[in-house]
Amino acid sequence: MPGGELAIRQPWRMAASHLHNAFGPRYRTLPLPCVARHGEVLDDIDAMLAGRINSPPTSSCGRLFDAVSAMLDLCQSATFEGEPAVRLEMAADDSPAAAYPFELPGDRPIVLGTRAVIQGVIDDFLRGVAAGIIARRFHQTLIEAFSQIATRLRDEWKTNTVVLGGGVFLNGIFLSGLTETLLGLGFEVFWPGEVPPGDGGISLGQVAMAIAY
Repeated sequence: MPGGELAIRQPWRMAASHLHNAFGPRYRTLPLPCVARHGEVLDDIDAMLAGRINSPPTSSCGRLFDAVSAMLDLCQSATFEGEPAVRLEMAADDSPAAAYPFELPGDRPIVLGTRAVIQGVIDDFLRGVAAGIIARRFHQTLIEAFSQIATRLRDEWKTNTVVLGGGVFLNGIFLSGLTETLLGLGFEVFWPGEVPPGDGGISLGQVAMAIAY
């Protein structure tokens, strides 16, 4: 997250981070709106990423949504929490779409590699594929990736229960698509109903943990 929490308010920073990871320094030559609009500060961003200066790593799925939203020029700067992801969800086409390639190494912890996903997104964008189709393919990619992760863990831990949590599950396309896929694979699936799945539920969870201890 180049710039720390500033990357949440300025999702183009997350776009630069993922582009740098996917393409290396040559991402600066790509004809992308998020590169053209912020070219004057990308030297600083690249230096921050290279030196790991004020650039904490994040496992947040929301930050990945932010990056893709900025790459598609749907939201360069957020005016409210979650705006980039909301705009990406709203832009997504209704028609089914094939997933992008993704990396899911066999070692632990399981880490979803995003390099191939970002390369697929940019390849489509530069070929003139509509943002709605790209957004849909991106959602489908995460649905398939998380389904594979769940299947792998089921085989390892011999449990059939999946609990979905995190702010990303405020996204209706992702929640419904992943739930439907997991149910089709024979999983028992649970998700938040009365408590928000993201930051809004953290304080309640902290109280529950305190009581348990």
